[in-house]
Order: sequence, then C-alpha cells, then structure tokens
Amino acid sequence: MSDFKVWFGELEITKYLQVTNLDRGIGMTVEPDLQKVGNAAGKKFQQVQFHEKTIPMGFVLRYDLIAKRRELAKLLIVSEPKPLIFSDEPDKYYLAVPTGDINVAEKSFLGFGDIEWVIPDGLAHSIDETELVLPNDTDIVEINYEGSAPIPVSFEFKHSTENGFLGIADSNDNAVQVGNALEVDGVDVNASERLLYDDFLPPTRNKWRDNNGFIRYAEHVSAVQNGVLRFGTDANGRTRTITDSFGDTATHDGWTGPSIYRELDVDTNGSKTAKDWWMRAYTHFYAHNNVRGTQELGFQEINITDAEGNFLAGILWWKRAKGTVRSTCEFWVKQQLVWRENSDRWNDFIGQTIIEKRGDTFTFAMDKLERGSKNTSQRFTYRDPSLAEVEAAGVTYWNGAWKTDYPTDMAIYELELKKHNVEYWQDIPNMFSPGDKVNVACTDRKVETYVNDGLNVDIQEMASKPIMLVPGKNEIGIAYSDFSARPEMKLTYRERWL
Repeated sequence: MSDFKVWFGELEITKYLQVTNLDRGIGMTVEPDLQKVGNAAGKKFQQVQFHEKTIPMGFVLRYDLIAKRRELAKLLIVSEPKPLIFSDEPDKYYLAVPTGDINVAEKSFLGFGDIEWVIPDGLAHSIDETELVLPNDTDIVEINYEGSAPIPVSFEFKHSTENGFLGIADSNDNAVQVGNALEVDGVDVNASERLLYDDFLPPTRNKWRDNNGFIRYAEHVSAVQNGVLRFGTDANGRTRTITDSFGDTATHDGWTGPSIYRELDVDTNGSKTAKDWWMRAYTHFYAHNNVRGTQELGFQEINITDAEGNFLAGILWWKRAKGTVRSTCEFWVKQQLVWRENSDRWNDFIGQTIIEKRGDTFTFAMDKLERGSKNTSQRFTYRDPSLAEVEAAGVTYWNGAWKTDYPTDMAIYELELKKHNVEYWQDIPNMFSPGDKVNVACTDRKVETYVNDGLNVDIQEMASKPIMLVPGKNEIGIAYSDFSARPEMKLTYRERWL
C-alpha cells in the first residue's frame, strides 16, 4: 500500500507514515436487543441497535522516527471528530477520531504501530452535496437515492410575491411547516372612506365651481348666487372662506351672495357618490354685538345634493330681523323642515355642524365650540324611507346678504365628507414578502428555519420533523399559500453509506 494516501482533518498524514493494512469492514456494528421471556425457548427480538464503527489501520514509520511521531501527535490528538479520507474513495469521508494509545514499536530505523479510528455515526459521507432545483411545473419531486443510509434534506425558497406559509412532506411521514397555512392575502372590508376634505387654502380653490350650486331658500324667497368668494386667512391666521363681494346687492330685490360647489372625490372602487355618509363643517355665523350688529342681516347654507343636483339635506343659519343679534338655525331633509330654533344660545356661533345619513335615517348635530355660551349642542334624528337608496354627490356652501344692508359675519373653515360602507380589498402583510429567502435546514434530529439568513424558529411549527431520504425511491411534496406565486425552490442533501 505504498501509494495509499490518508487525509485527516484536511491534512495528509501519509507524509509521515505508510499504511500497511486497513480494515473498513462491512457496514457498522449491529447488536440485536433480545429479551428472555419466561421459560420459553430462545429470546424475543426487541430491536436492533447500531453502534459506532471502528477502522483499524496498521502503519510503518521509516527514518526520522522521533520527528515523525511529534508531527503525527499534533495531527492525531483532536478534541472532536474530523474528516478522514482514504485515497481509494476520494469522494467520501468519515467523521473520525483516533481512540486509545497509538503505540509505535521501534526496530532500527522503522516504527510499527496501529491507529484505531472510531466513527461515532458509523457512516461514510459524500464530500460533494447534491443540489436539485425543482422544475417550475411541479410541486412534487421524485428522488432515487442511491446511498445506503437515510439522510436529511435541506431547502431554499426565494419569494417573488407575498406568501403565508411553506409546507414540506416526504414519503416517510415526516413534515415541516413554516408560517401559518390559514393566513390569507387580504380581506373584504366595509369601511368609511373620506371623499372630500378641504381646509380652504388657496391651492384647493380650483376644485370648487362658483355660483352654480344649490340654494335651499331660493325655493321660497328671492335668493341668487352672485358675487366673489375666495380662500384665505383671517386676522388670527386661520384658513377660511372670505367673501369679497355679495354681488349686485344694489339692484337685486332680495338675498344675493356667492356660492361654491364641489363634487365628491372617487372612492376606492371609482364611485363618486355615497349612499351612507357623514359630513362635518366648521363654520361661523354671527352678528356683531354692537349697534351695527343689530342692523346686520345674513343667510348661510351648507347643502348636500344628489347626482342630478337635487337637494337631499342641509343646515341653514339666518338673521332676517333688525334690532336684535339673535340668529335662527334650521335642519332640512328634502322639502321637510325637521328642526328650527330662533334663540340667543346660537348667537356668536363658531363651531361644527354634522349631518349623517345611514339608510333612511338622517342625524343632525350642531356644537357651539367658541365665543359666548360655548358647549351649546343640538341633536336631531329624522327618517324618510323613500330616501334610503338616494346617494349624495356634491356639497354647496352659500352665504348671502340682504340688498345693501350690512351683512352678518359668515365663513366656513373646514369641510369633510366620509362615505360609509365602502367595500374594498384590504391587503394583509403576510409572513413572507417579495424577495425573502427562506432556508429550512434539516439534520437527523432537528429542523431550523432561517429567513434572510437570520435564525427564526418562532415561525416554525413545533411538531415539524426533519425531511429524510431513505435508500431507493422517495417523493417530496411542497405546499405554499394559494394566493402566492410559486417560490423558486432548491433542495440539497449529502449522500451517506453504511
């Protein structure tokens, strides 16, 4: 065996010794476990126990015995098994450790000895891993494993879309689950969605149409849409509407003033109307608390209309009498006046007004939040079954003055409208995102999952068992969320022999 070479721990030990004999045996040590049962003849078979393998190797040292013994000691005295490779099987290795004393009988310039290699797992391993990329057209792979000892299989998955789980099963009743098989990509949601919001800063001015909205009181009195209204700030820096002109007050015999109208924005589904909705406006309406204030007259409306421009619901403030600073507030649905109050508690009104429609029910609210008797509130509910299916499409704000009389102070600061029960698909972030790499590493006894190279066993099903190949034909199946595109899949294993 002069040309026979041996490597241990990646270093060649046959630089120092020549192998004279080697006994790798057949397989590993097998011990049947038998149990004596009463006086019955023989024993009852229980199981087979597989023990470590030993490989005796005889060698001879030639010349420089002392130096070679020292070098071999450095190579052979180890604290854990290392790869042992023989030159007649260069594609395989044993995980070995020398055991016992390595005696060298010296005779002249020769030294004779034996090394007993212990192979704790009793197996020979392939140096090269087998790598298999799964075809894109199947989630089941058949493998004809030519080794003679079972081996664990590891997997790599690369995602191009979101995915909720990964499942792996072999034909030997082993399975791994990572993530949640019940996870969904998203849900159908009914939620409120804002279709209009304006704080009346100049950039939103072009979304409003001038003097072409709906005036509720034009149906009863001589009221027209005329004049100029702009978006700006008051002396305190608050954004609001500012009326620069009430129009032709000198010649018009009645109420006149500017209006602005705005359609609702589209919702998630592309609709610009709302059957059920909630509107809130922050406004003010008041006569100055002085002699001039008693002479001021004014009219202010916020009206909701349908797609044909027909009036649906609105809130009105007006002061039509001189000699007082008292104002009147009204809630309207179609042609029905549902609430009216002429009271000092609404003098100097600055606050929010709300109209909400759910089915055939309209709810009105008014809350005085600033000036005078603050925290004054009013609530009122009205039903009209004929309006259950009617949808809102736009909002008009109008304020008017009476002829050439002093106008009351009127403005709107903020307006929003939310649509209820908008149905849309809401995506739910899933366990794995596009670009995520998941590695499922199996050993003989455990499974470890890595996400983007970071260990993450928390997402792994506790009952997962390592995926194994046994000698002969094997079948491995892969599963993933039905909403996910198929991940790129690769499996690797290292063959082993008894």
